[in-house]
Amino acid sequence: SSSSSRVVEPSTPEISREHQAVPYMYKAALAHEWDDVVSRTVTYPMEATYIHSDGSTVLHLAVISQAIYANCKSIDGQLIRDIWNFDCNKAPASINVIRALLNANPEALKVRCKVLGYPPLAYALLVPPKNDFETESVVRLLIELKSGGVLVPTSTGMSPLEVHIQSYSQVHGTQKFSTSSKAESIKTTSMLRILLEADLHSDREHQQGKTDETSYISKSRLLEILYEWNSSAVLDALECASISSGRNNSLSNADLNGWWVWQWMLIILKYSVAGTWTQGSDFSATHAAAGLENGCPMPFLMLLGRAFPNQVGIPCPMTGTNRYVLHSICCWGGKETRNDDSVNYSRKQMAMSVILREHPAAASMTDADGRTPLCLAVENRTLWNGGVSKLYRAFPGALHICNPRTGLYPFMTSAAAAPQKDGETCDKSSLLNSGDMSNGACKELQQLWTIYKLLRAAPEVLVDCLDNNEESNSWLEFRRAAEQQSLAQILQHWSITSTDIR
Repeated sequence: SSSSSRVVEPSTPEISREHQAVPYMYKAALAHEWDDVVSRTVTYPMEATYIHSDGSTVLHLAVISQAIYANCKSIDGQLIRDIWNFDCNKAPASINVIRALLNANPEALKVRCKVLGYPPLAYALLVPPKNDFETESVVRLLIELKSGGVLVPTSTGMSPLEVHIQSYSQVHGTQKFSTSSKAESIKTTSMLRILLEADLHSDREHQQGKTDETSYISKSRLLEILYEWNSSAVLDALECASISSGRNNSLSNADLNGWWVWQWMLIILKYSVAGTWTQGSDFSATHAAAGLENGCPMPFLMLLGRAFPNQVGIPCPMTGTNRYVLHSICCWGGKETRNDDSVNYSRKQMAMSVILREHPAAASMTDADGRTPLCLAVENRTLWNGGVSKLYRAFPGALHICNPRTGLYPFMTSAAAAPQKDGETCDKSSLLNSGDMSNGACKELQQLWTIYKLLRAAPEVLVDCLDNNEESNSWLEFRRAAEQQSLAQILQHWSITSTDIR
């Protein structure tokens, strides 16, 4: 640049802290004088620690310059050039500039600007992966630093993985699914893999006690974001799969493999089983999706069933659990790690219906511990109207099979697993309509109704209990759980009859 446009370098370095004089390095970055910025990282590295009143550092400006040059948008759709008033006619910072700034002040990775609440990595993830921006190299450089840049979410709590999925979907999510345009729909997955690998590494270090924090994020959550931002294309694909199925010509993995959403979903699923996948065994995407603790978006699960129809009817090949897809679905939501229980409730119900329709024999299968899907469902607090009734109708004999681990029959297991929450109330209308699933009292009463329906469907198991040993541990455990609430008293309190709840 000409000397008239260059920033005048001060004779002495400025003190590099927020609310104090702006140092020359920051001014040079605003003017895109990147050679001067690199020079100052050597002569006055402390200037790299400066935090402006808007929360930005020199590292922010360097990464933001790439986002502006690439005409990127923030997650909420604002053009970055409209947010940051930079000179857009000058070249952005290169990876060498970013590397020099990181060497001078790696702690800048942890700083969120006040304008959008983004750390530097979030801005880098807005830039599309093109060779002229070296985006993948920049992202890899930012997350490999031991200062833990990958751990820093945005001020709204979005992880780097969430930012990447949303920003990429913002650009490519308008594409419709079509098996005839596979070549055009193939997109890179390398940055997704880099972030997932960093996420996995962070979690492993946390598990080993090497770090106090972990950037690990639920893979269910990632799939939900992927579906949310690409729902139109996913539903188009599902419609194509349904049409193909009607013609006895199922949509195959090969048909879907060129579609970037499908590729990303499979990669996320592979990383979801990284800690349990037995080396040398075959990968089963349908089992991986069913094995997610908080479940999988139903359109994805249905697409997997269409693309890999054989996986539904075989035990999981990746682990030694001998679990079928239905076994894993019955465990969804058991740890109550999410607040939106109504979403889990309906999703689990739908998933059971889909799998039982495709493979009804799965209801009678047992896992490596000898547990049926019904056994796992009641163990994980599944309600009668939430899927237990479907499992019972598919295989009534499951009511007579004890949990080999505890020796409890299904109605006993349901009683022992029922939550006990004091201080909440539930009226009759809420109970009869499955209630507010965030209300502990309604959930508890629904659980009570589940116990009653299980016992009513097979009352002879009580005789089995008495014949085996009236004072056995199993019987005593059930009695202790049952004594917490009186079914007759509660139903009588609201004058509820058997015709009220089905």
